[in-house]
Amino acid sequence: MSWLLGEVVKGKNKFSDFNKISNEKVFHSFSNNNINLVSGGNSRNLYSFNISNRNIFVAGIGIDNSGGINKVMDKKDWEISLKKGIEKTLNLDGHYVIIIVEDTKVEIFTDKLGLRDIYIRELDDRIIFSTKIKLLTYFGNLEINFAEFSSRWLLFNQISQESVFKDCKRLVAGKSASINIDENCKVTYGYNNFEFSEKPFDSAEYESRLTSLVNLNISKSEKLSLSLSGGMDSRVILSILLKNRKEFFETHSFGNPSHPDSQVAKQITDKLNIQHHQYNSTNDVVDDLIMDIENYTTETVVNNAASAIMQLKNYKYLSERNLVVIDGGFGEIWRREFFYKLLIKGRKALLSGNIDEIISYLTLPRADIFSEDVILEMKNGVKNQLSNIFDLLPKINKNNIEDWLDHFALLTRLPNYYSHEQTRLDEMITAVMPFVQQSLISNLFGVEIRERKNGRLFKKIIKRNSSELTDYDLVKGTTKHPYYLNSLQSRLWSIMIKKLGKDNRGVSNTDILLKLLKEYIYDNINSKSITESSIYDKTKIQNLVNDYYSGTQKNGYSVDWLLAFILFNRSMSR
Repeated sequence: MSWLLGEVVKGKNKFSDFNKISNEKVFHSFSNNNINLVSGGNSRNLYSFNISNRNIFVAGIGIDNSGGINKVMDKKDWEISLKKGIEKTLNLDGHYVIIIVEDTKVEIFTDKLGLRDIYIRELDDRIIFSTKIKLLTYFGNLEINFAEFSSRWLLFNQISQESVFKDCKRLVAGKSASINIDENCKVTYGYNNFEFSEKPFDSAEYESRLTSLVNLNISKSEKLSLSLSGGMDSRVILSILLKNRKEFFETHSFGNPSHPDSQVAKQITDKLNIQHHQYNSTNDVVDDLIMDIENYTTETVVNNAASAIMQLKNYKYLSERNLVVIDGGFGEIWRREFFYKLLIKGRKALLSGNIDEIISYLTLPRADIFSEDVILEMKNGVKNQLSNIFDLLPKINKNNIEDWLDHFALLTRLPNYYSHEQTRLDEMITAVMPFVQQSLISNLFGVEIRERKNGRLFKKIIKRNSSELTDYDLVKGTTKHPYYLNSLQSRLWSIMIKKLGKDNRGVSNTDILLKLLKEYIYDNINSKSITESSIYDKTKIQNLVNDYYSGTQKNGYSVDWLLAFILFNRSMSR
């Protein structure tokens, strides 16, 4: 990632040697009597300035519209914006962390939607802050706070915006901090609120704004590449590029070419004569896989099971080229797709505020591997987090329930799933998600619900821009379905296809990975770090692994998640 690492030392304590700590190339650095700050990783997404005797560091990507055309900001653009003041800069589209250093003060800011974050550790002799979690472990082990980690393991994703580590503060989604050196390094926390427009926002306005975010102005040395799948979100972006982009663009897909997503993407690009790349890494060296999984699970705080790396490691191919990647991530927010099951089955529970029943519709258990004490702590943690969300959001009623759920998604899914994935991508490439920019999301509730539901808004845009794209099936999971189906119909279609055994049932990445790592997994579950730890239920773990490798391949899903957590937890140790 494009990372920032800094420390404020108390009194006359010595600075840490960041060059040894980071073990990576440092691109920018600054130090004075009490402040030491460096940045590294992907130089394309890092900036450093000295403006009015203030040293300013930026990690991430900004999108500027001051000239009427959206462009990925370069150093000059950032400098112009920062000279106008931090308040205006924080209204920029993009995702970023900004650190401003003065003689006796350090200020830290995060983008308002929550696509980049930073952690702060207050130690006895210094205060450490970093956008890269692993770097924090060089100052002592990170211990998991299972009350906060709970929803990350038991539900669809974490629903609080707090740190999942003890004695470690997380800043995200507009949260800020100020460290005052004159007051014994006192840390004051703040918040820069994101505001929604109250004006109606019709489909023409929406399409115009989205088009400007998709059809980005980039440097002549770069190429635009669209992550193309068989889904609706990347297809609406493709339709806009086909209609509006005069400059060259290409597309790419990841993974097995026989997967429905890849099949549909190839059908479309072959027919329309679009340059398309199918990346499918076959490097299955065990040591490399283990290192990749550990890095991935650490950077994303166990966003996915270990086998996700089989698909996601293909990003390395993009990093080798000078690309600006357009991704359809979080497009579901404009199709009223988030929490569909909760809306249909849990409406009464939502309206009555029945926390226990609501949790039952949000549950997505990973693996039953923890001790009873940890499980109890996590269950109580989930209840507290959901209660806090109800306190933060407007009171729910039958008239605002669908908008409420979208607001819930913005508060929970965006900063806790997409944020970590975006942070990881920033280490390798320059990637932009047009659907989740401030200038667009601010108008979310100005678009009528009926326009958002069933992909109606997107289908209008596709038909106007490139109607031939309606001839191709859409993909949901491992099944294709006709383009014209609505949300409920597509779900029923997928269920029917799976029952008939006609979905894509190739060898799963889970089975490929677990076969390769059998010896490694057994070594781990029999190691002291598992058998002597109070957080695990050793019997459950042994049964899960033995059942899978007995030949039945039962519990593969759970073993996959077990491996992810083991490597994540190990990485938190110094």
